[in-house]
Amino acid sequence: RSDLKQWEKQSNQPASGGRIINFRRSIFILSAAAAVLLLVFFARPFLMPAPSSDELFARYYEAPTESTMRGGAVPQNALTAAKKALAEESYADAVEDFSRIPEGDALYVEAQYYLGHALIGLKNYSAAKKAFAIAADSNESKFKEKGEWSYVLACLKTGPIDAAVESKLKTIAQNEDHSFAGAAREILKQMK
Repeated sequence: RSDLKQWEKQSNQPASGGRIINFRRSIFILSAAAAVLLLVFFARPFLMPAPSSDELFARYYEAPTESTMRGGAVPQNALTAAKKALAEESYADAVEDFSRIPEGDALYVEAQYYLGHALIGLKNYSAAKKAFAIAADSNESKFKEKGEWSYVLACLKTGPIDAAVESKLKTIAQNEDHSFAGAAREILKQMK
């Protein structure tokens, strides 16, 4: 009995020279922290609000620059002055000059495409949508894709994304040959 009491006293005294570490508690704390970090990492896209249509428009819209509107070997035509006004951000003058090109003219689709950009400069988005729709519905390959994309962006700017705009985005995204397929996929992904 005296030996047992002596051993009990020794076991209650702190051990000299070493320390016993309980890893069970540390492992639990580290596991909980890792679980919280993983949850935050994977849930972040679902918890963050989708960007507004205005934000999407601002992120993807690019006004045509002077270098994209004309090349060095292009002859002067009825659109030259209008393109110059658009490049100089004289949107009212550009709208007036682009509007002079009559329907049926060989330059009509091109004029409507650039008219849409001039109207965006004047913040007349509904009229810009109409001009871009003409370019999008044309058979001119140079302006068809650009017109479709600009039409979708103008729709984003004018209000909430409806089923027709979402359908147009899906059509563009699924066409691998479309110049703006990648950007359309990004918008669709951000809308979710």
